[in-house]
Amino acid sequence: MCTVRSVPVRKIGFFSAAMLGLWMTDVSAQTACPAGVPPGDPRCGPSPSWHPGQQSQEQEEAPAVVFLDRYQVWDARWGALARDVQGPLGVAEQQTSRASAIEMAQESCLALGGNPERCTNVILVYRNSCAAYAWGDGYASWGAEPEIAVAEKAAVDGCIKAGGKSCEVVYSGCSLPQERWTYERPKDFKPAD
Repeated sequence: MCTVRSVPVRKIGFFSAAMLGLWMTDVSAQTACPAGVPPGDPRCGPSPSWHPGQQSQEQEEAPAVVFLDRYQVWDARWGALARDVQGPLGVAEQQTSRASAIEMAQESCLALGGNPERCTNVILVYRNSCAAYAWGDGYASWGAEPEIAVAEKAAVDGCIKAGGKSCEVVYSGCSLPQERWTYERPKDFKPAD
């Protein structure tokens, strides 16, 4: 059994009595919570001023929850090789379109001192893969494959088959797809099974 003792106000002091009065007033304005449960807990009931049919303050202020789907998209990347047969090799990587890859490879060929007419010779355009160009003894070959090492081997093998004896890779690079996330459903979206 619990015993409650009364303490005269004059013993606890005026300031303490005023604070006790404020605290008691504040408690009466809060929501009805079971003993030991802090205000705001879902187990608390509505405030004493609440009546049926009225929304609680928490319900009025809560924002609506919206769920958005995110989609993983892989954007294609293009690369190209343009070669002046009597001069440099122009290259382009990581372009967003076939046309921009061709244009950049031709510009690269010109920037390295190639002839404007011969730099229009585009020898390879590739997408979402790797490319390599091998040269040796006046012979050349190129290849595009999913992995750079395989593309380099294909280029060297092609150069040797063409007649080159000391064929070496003079260029290799990749234009791999780029991942991005979007909230817009892609046109070609197919749900997973």
